[in-house]
Amino acid sequence: MHLKMTDVEVLQLDIWKGDWGLPSVNIECLQVLAYAKFSGIPLKINLTSNPFKTPNGRLPLLRAGMNTFDTVKDILPLFGGKYNSDCILTDMQYADVMAYDALLKEKLYPALQYICFSLIKKCGGMMSTLPETTLRT
Repeated sequence: MHLKMTDVEVLQLDIWKGDWGLPSVNIECLQVLAYAKFSGIPLKINLTSNPFKTPNGRLPLLRAGMNTFDTVKDILPLFGGKYNSDCILTDMQYADVMAYDALLKEKLYPALQYICFSLIKKCGGMMSTLPETTLRT
């Protein structure tokens, strides 16, 4: 399913609010934001720190008319067609993008988790201020 701007007036994206100079503290929210930015997808961003206001209690949440999508796996394919930034890539370039994504998830994400847990241990009690999905894979 691809979204067309004629199907919906405004695409709205609910994300965890940012901190530490980031637009969001959640990796999935950052993935959708980055893809939308690179692809030129017009979105209305709604910052929140309460996922329980969403239908399934998860963020990011894309609202497209009467439809809602709440996983990166469901959201990114919807941006195909007019906004698909991958369509100009060769097979080799697409493979490089996928390999780079896997490298980041395999090497960088565990390092970020370690840093977050170290900060939590040092600061104590900070755990309740971080979204659950910030610290999970």
